[in-house]
Amino acid sequence: MTLSTTTVKNSYSGNGSTTAFNYTFGINSTSELKVIIRSSLGTETTKTITTHYTVADAGAAGGTVTFTSGNTPASGETVVLIRDTNLTQETDYVANDPFPAETHEDALDKMQMQIQEIQEEVDRSIKLSRTNTMTSTEFTENATGRASKVLSFDSSGELSVTNEIGNFLGNWTTGTAFALRDIVRQNSTSDSSTFKNVYICTTAHTSTGSYLTQNDTSNWALLVEVASFDTLQELNDTNISSLASGHVLIYDGSDSFDNKAISGDATLAANGALTIASGAVETSMIADDAVTAAKMADDAVATAVIAADAVTGAKIADDAIDSEHYTDGSIDTAHIADSQVTTAKIADNAVTNAKLAGGAIDSGGLASTVITGHSALASADVDTSNDVLLINDASASANKKITVANLISSAGGLTDVVADTSPQLGGDLDVNGNDIVSTSNGNIDLLPNGTGKVIMDGNGSTGGVIVSDGNIDIRSGSGVVSKVKFYCEVNNAHAQTLQAQPHSAGSSATLVLPVASGTLVGTGDSGSVSNSMLGGSIADSKLSTISTAGKVDIGALEIDGATEMNAALVDADLFIVDDGANGTEKSMLASRIKTYVGAEAGAFSIANLDIDGGTEIGADIDDSDLFIIDDGAGGTNRKVLASRIKSYAASSGATAGFAVAMAIAL
Repeated sequence: MTLSTTTVKNSYSGNGSTTAFNYTFGINSTSELKVIIRSSLGTETTKTITTHYTVADAGAAGGTVTFTSGNTPASGETVVLIRDTNLTQETDYVANDPFPAETHEDALDKMQMQIQEIQEEVDRSIKLSRTNTMTSTEFTENATGRASKVLSFDSSGELSVTNEIGNFLGNWTTGTAFALRDIVRQNSTSDSSTFKNVYICTTAHTSTGSYLTQNDTSNWALLVEVASFDTLQELNDTNISSLASGHVLIYDGSDSFDNKAISGDATLAANGALTIASGAVETSMIADDAVTAAKMADDAVATAVIAADAVTGAKIADDAIDSEHYTDGSIDTAHIADSQVTTAKIADNAVTNAKLAGGAIDSGGLASTVITGHSALASADVDTSNDVLLINDASASANKKITVANLISSAGGLTDVVADTSPQLGGDLDVNGNDIVSTSNGNIDLLPNGTGKVIMDGNGSTGGVIVSDGNIDIRSGSGVVSKVKFYCEVNNAHAQTLQAQPHSAGSSATLVLPVASGTLVGTGDSGSVSNSMLGGSIADSKLSTISTAGKVDIGALEIDGATEMNAALVDADLFIVDDGANGTEKSMLASRIKTYVGAEAGAFSIANLDIDGGTEIGADIDDSDLFIIDDGAGGTNRKVLASRIKSYAASSGATAGFAVAMAIAL
């Protein structure tokens, strides 16, 4: 192959769902393709073929890496596909052997792949420009000297190592992904000995614990020990001497501090408590309007402090006076405004008959749900003699009661329902042994709507549906032919169907049941059809395989009407042959004819081969091409590789001149 690209690596970002990633470079084998996953923290993991992924190789154009179930690259991960050609040389060149171009090209391709991969490594390296020089050619710092340090350049521009300062990220927090050399501050007082200390990250990690020095110390190195600064003097800010308990630092105006005690009407204890002397705050020290509500303690204003009639309506907050402030009987009728007694102010069951004026409740005083809100009386519970209804007696202009029996009697009893043109049944229709009879020779129609069906239940094995004195017409208006189904006796599990012909048949027929007892034979039945049941010929579509011997005479076969196979005969083709005089007709492979003919002496002699009609191979002869050769006088014809002819021509067995000519040609 040729190498048309210098690409040796492809990178992709994982998203938690994509499993297939393409590589756009050729490889010699799948073992030379490396699949690496880089985590969000920079950790690299080389994956294993079959266990973590599979490879579909498309040759020089590349191929596809597909991750297996459970190994899909997650969001934040980087997928790197890189060629890693082994550094061996497997091509063996033997003296005086042919120099095949393809084998030579493969070796050169592998060498070029190795060069490309070295170039990819160099491209990722830190390099000086061609115009820069360095005196030192080797970096001699040992592992101990390099530990926890960074590569740098010294004042002369030569390679060196130095301590490293990273990025300050503020206060340390738990559950945070920290990178190498990140700098944080311990802000938790849970460990007072390290409070405000500054640390540098020595290992990339995600922090755990409640504060830095709880579980996370191994990942950090102390950078600044702020907690060791116990005094201002250590900060080089002051010149303090003769420190005393309960003193305060006072700046003297000359770039120094000193400790002084608080004197006068106020004192400061060692614990920081400030005490003001009794009586030290005088009226004159309080400015006018300086005492606000916020400065007064709860319940500080006593009754004696309030002047008579000093509390006006304006000083009473809205809704501040409740029931505990009223004396019994203090609210009379005059203090209740008109229309102020609402429904909500009347207790349940508080209005008695004595509080209602005669005729005060009219139709408007009854709620629309006053009746519907009660539970319904079942029809079986109606006592026609004693149950009463409330009616208005128009003649007396008064509400009165009436029994259910009197109501029915007054209405003349219940008669036939004739006024309703579309009566509806709320339950089953019980004809009580009577008939449903139409009038005026009209039809009785049972017409279900939608997908409903008319079902007539014959009451199981003891009854049935009887149609007397008439025909049964089964008609269809739904676009399908009519059918009658006869179900079996167990759960209607099986059915036989009598089906009409479609409209396209254009015919009407009558099926007359046989006179004698018997069984109609259908598809799949084991019964037989007698000749008397057949009318006319049997169509070809109604015939299956005829297997009984002697049922088809050879004279009945019409070979002229058969389909020509339009293909050359092959060994698997079959012929019909009579197995001897008056034998049995059997099938025979075409290969047996070839064997039979070949048994005749000279049937396939060399004289019968027509090489002129053969197809020219259209290519140079190579070692794997085959020739026909007779294996010695009177021997067997066999095949021989072209490579054997080449070897023989160059050997001592050939004539000297021919051998030399072949050697020069080769």
